[in-house]
Amino acid sequence: MLTTIVQQSQNLVAFISALNLALYQPQIRHLIQIVDTLLVSDGCKTLSSLYRLWIGKPDPKTAADFFRESPWEIETISRPRKQVMLQKLLALARQLGIELVILIGVDDSLGKKGKATRHLQAVDFHHNHTECSGRKQVYSNGYVYVEVHVQIGPFGFLFDIRLYQREKKVRRLNRGEPPSSACIIAVSTIWPTACSPN
Repeated sequence: MLTTIVQQSQNLVAFISALNLALYQPQIRHLIQIVDTLLVSDGCKTLSSLYRLWIGKPDPKTAADFFRESPWEIETISRPRKQVMLQKLLALARQLGIELVILIGVDDSLGKKGKATRHLQAVDFHHNHTECSGRKQVYSNGYVYVEVHVQIGPFGFLFDIRLYQREKKVRRLNRGEPPSSACIIAVSTIWPTACSPN
């Protein structure tokens, strides 16, 4: 099997440029590299395997630093992406004469992990409604994420995605955090209305 060699997609560069993100040039470069390789890679999606697909094989540690140490918040990228995608969706619908009826779908999914996996913050035992039958309730070790999908006619896009954690787990995590950041865990793992940092 031939190795995939990734070069920047000009469409992706144009899309990310349209977002007018408040990021430094090296941060934008990492963002483009990661998104581009996620789109074309059909193998393992670790940072190391994604960066091995790039010409020159940049150091994957710099990608890890981009996520771990860069001084930006998720909403810095997420809010402009949502606005641009929604504007494009509405423009496309108007251009094609599609009735502007917006459908919003909310769905949760369970990503299963091995029973021995315990050290990832998002992993816990969750009710697995897809494997329940009759009176038999099933709980699986894993992480749950909730997606919001926006659709007009035949066109749609993923508007938002958030990790979900049970209230009991959030309380347990908050006990181990300093008071100033205790609420942040609840905000970042449930929807923002669940807890206000002020």
